[in-house]
Amino acid sequence: GRAYQEGMRQRIFELRQVNNIPLSSGKMRVATEKDLPVVKDFALGFYRDCFPNKEQEKGVALAESMVAEGTCYLWEDQKPVAMVALRRPTTHGICISYVYTPPEERGKGYASTVVATVSRQCLEGKYDFCTLYTDAENPTSNSIYLKIGYKIIGEVMDVEFEASPGEG
Repeated sequence: GRAYQEGMRQRIFELRQVNNIPLSSGKMRVATEKDLPVVKDFALGFYRDCFPNKEQEKGVALAESMVAEGTCYLWEDQKPVAMVALRRPTTHGICISYVYTPPEERGKGYASTVVATVSRQCLEGKYDFCTLYTDAENPTSNSIYLKIGYKIIGEVMDVEFEASPGEG
């Protein structure tokens, strides 16, 4: 057998109905090209927090494409305070991703509010369900999503195999 290294464990959540939760002040809007500096900054923060060992510039490029596609949303409370994106749409569902609140805005309910709001919008639109992935070791994000109404439907783990002699 090959040697391998276990990586991040993630929980997979599904939502079919949004619970009524207290919402933070502010409003959600689609990020536009003029928001790119903020979105890039938030994307770097997201990658630093969630994937510290991965190429962070890849996250910035993805954020740029999400803004161009109109699938990146900001929660604004006088200024952008949280971000969320819609990824990997299927006929019946869509994945909520890139949930990020900068450190100085955390603890104010902005992430819960933007995730609940965009999830409700998706379910009232053309989708039967929303999914999202979390770091299984992050109790904050896991509890936030459960309060919104997301249910754990599975768990996955990254596995990196070492090259066999003579490969690569």
